[in-house]
Amino acid sequence: MHRRTIALELACLATLCLGDHPAARAESMTPLQTQSTTPDGSLTPTNWGAGTSGITDPFVFSAFDPRLGTLDGVVMTLTATVRNDYTVNIVATPNPTTIYVADTATSDPSVLTDPTKLAQLTDGPTVTLYAPDGVTQIFGAPGTTQPVSYKAFTSATTTTFSGVLTQTTTTYTRTLDSSDAPPSLLAEFIGTGINLDLNVIASAFSSFYSDTGNGSGEILTSANATATIQYLYTPTHISIPEPSSALLLALGTGAGFLTYRRHRRATHPAESDRARGELDRPD
Repeated sequence: MHRRTIALELACLATLCLGDHPAARAESMTPLQTQSTTPDGSLTPTNWGAGTSGITDPFVFSAFDPRLGTLDGVVMTLTATVRNDYTVNIVATPNPTTIYVADTATSDPSVLTDPTKLAQLTDGPTVTLYAPDGVTQIFGAPGTTQPVSYKAFTSATTTTFSGVLTQTTTTYTRTLDSSDAPPSLLAEFIGTGINLDLNVIASAFSSFYSDTGNGSGEILTSANATATIQYLYTPTHISIPEPSSALLLALGTGAGFLTYRRHRRATHPAESDRARGELDRPD
C-alpha cells in the first residue's frame, strides 16, 4: 500500500476518533438541604402549623436548578420526635378513683377502660409535611401517625400523678420519582433561583376518663420535625475529547507529514540534494 495512502487513512482515523465523545452521564445528587421546626432540637407543644410562633414553618428549600440537568427524583426524609407528658389529679373519695388518660380524640372516653377498644383507636399524634402546592402530603397519616398511648392511675386520696407517657423518634424516607409521583408534582420542585415553601403540621389530642367522676387528667404533646431534601439528576450533556483520541490525531498528523517529506524528495531530487549540500558545507 502506498505510503501516502497509509498516512491519509491514519489521519482520517484520528479525526473520527476525536469526534463527539459524551461525558459520563451517571446520576448526580445535589448537596443536602436540612430544615427543622426548632434548629436546637427542642420540642414545642402541638398543635402547630403555618403561622405558629416559636417554630420554623413553612420549611424553605432551594428548588432544583434545571441548568444542572434533568431532575430524576427528589430524595426526602422526615424525622419526627413526639413526646407525651401527662398530669392526673385525683380528689379524695370514700372509694378509690381510677383515671385513664390517652392521646386520642375519642368521642366516648369510656372506651379507655377497655383494652380491646383502646387498641382500635388510630388517631395518635401525627406529623405531616406538605408538597409546595400546600395540598399534597409528602409525609402524613397514616404513615406518620404514632400509636395511641395511655395510662391508668388509681387512688383514694388526693393525689397528683405526672410524668412522661411516651417519647418516640422516627425517620421516614421517600423518593419522589416517575414511579412514585406524577410529573406535575416533580415539576413543583424545579425552578431557577427560587425557594420552595413546605408546610409542616403536628397534631395531637388527649382524653381522660374517671370511673367515679372525680379528678381530671390531661396529656401535653410536644414535637420536633426535621426534613431534608436532595435532588437526584442526570447532568447536562457535555462533550469532551478523550486523551487517546488526541494521541491518534498526533500520530496521524505526524505520519502524514513524514510521508509528505518523502514524497517531495522523490519528486524534487535537485532541491533535496541542494538542501543537503548546504547542510554539509563547512563554515
